Amino acid sequence: MLVRFLCEGCGACALVCPRSAITLQRVKNGRIGLAKTTYGFTIVSGELEMGESSSGHIVTAVKAKGRAVAEDLGSQLVLVDGPPGIGCPVIASVAGADYALAVTEPTPAAMNSLDRMLTVLSHFNIPTSIVMNRFDLNREYADKVQDHIRAKWAVGVAQRIPSDENVPISLSKRTPVVEYAPDCEASRSLLALSDLIKDMI
Repeated sequence: MLVRFLCEGCGACALVCPRSAITLQRVKNGRIGLAKTTYGFTIVSGELEMGESSSGHIVTAVKAKGRAVAEDLGSQLVLVDGPPGIGCPVIASVAGADYALAVTEPTPAAMNSLDRMLTVLSHFNIPTSIVMNRFDLNREYADKVQDHIRAKWAVGVAQRIPSDENVPISLSKRTPVVEYAPDCEASRSLLALSDLIKDMI
């Protein structure tokens, strides 16, 4: 029995079917977008159709398009913004990465999710740093998360970003917070993180 909404389109069922009763067909389940931003760089995005599966495939397709665009533009860097969790789209987003920044928050659920993410990144031997978002929601737990990942994974926190009322306001205005409120605490932290990433590159 085929459960359509559990299918990721990997083709394993067709490989193992003893009677070759299963065949794969190409379907349109999403789209890839390409746009030039007002900040001078090109962005490639992917959108999965409502209720469709194979989210890992669309991530892989977006990355392939991004690499092709980067090559055409002579760019040496491709940044991939991956989804949370550890599912197929996450694995597709980190596959082949030179470096990963894992974003977390100071909550037990986030720490559990981070452990799972670090397991995936460790499996692929991808060097990683952590960004602690809204660390001041619970400073004590933020310290606990930081100590835990340092002890268990030998991974450090690259930057702590504070809660800042300018962030949701800038999101509602569809403007990066570093442009909307360049002197706010969140912007200063993000700009420091940007400088750190540039130094690592």
